[in-house]
Amino acid sequence: MRDSLVVKNRMLDDQNETIASLKRAKQRLEEEVAQLEKREEELSYQVDDMEVAKRKMDKEHQELQDQLDELKHELGKAREKLEDERSHARKIKDDVGTREEKNRALREKLEQKEQMVEFVERELRKIKSAQKESEARLISKHEDLKLSLESSKNELTANKVQLRTSNRLLKLAHEECTKLQKQNQ
Repeated sequence: MRDSLVVKNRMLDDQNETIASLKRAKQRLEEEVAQLEKREEELSYQVDDMEVAKRKMDKEHQELQDQLDELKHELGKAREKLEDERSHARKIKDDVGTREEKNRALREKLEQKEQMVEFVERELRKIKSAQKESEARLISKHEDLKLSLESSKNELTANKVQLRTSNRLLKLAHEECTKLQKQNQ
């Protein structure tokens, strides 16, 4: 009888140690869940910030596209005018004397306008290139944040499942301990 009581007491001690260990594990898991939830919230804010930045970039892109369309329109007009001036220059060549001076002046104007057109085209290419690079960086960063958020959500889900399992084991151990205490009485 006494040996039986000693065995039961040892079993109760073991279960109490197990319960204490499970409680510590539960506490650690709850702390991890809190940290992961905080990280999830931070990542959510970062995603929101990235979406705001993307909308801003989209707006800037649209503004640049509008400017580009306007410059293309102006370029079309300039080319039409350039063609008109070239035609006029051919007529002037037919004339003699002072007309040759006018012709030379018009050629110089044409060269300046062509240089302006080339300059505008180069600048447009630079703007497009810079915009594409900026969009690519933004998209890449956005995707990285999405992956990080998804990973954190997965970790949080796994920790919640582990916490539920620990709670069930703790409850079972507590019930078993209560049964053993009743049997000892």
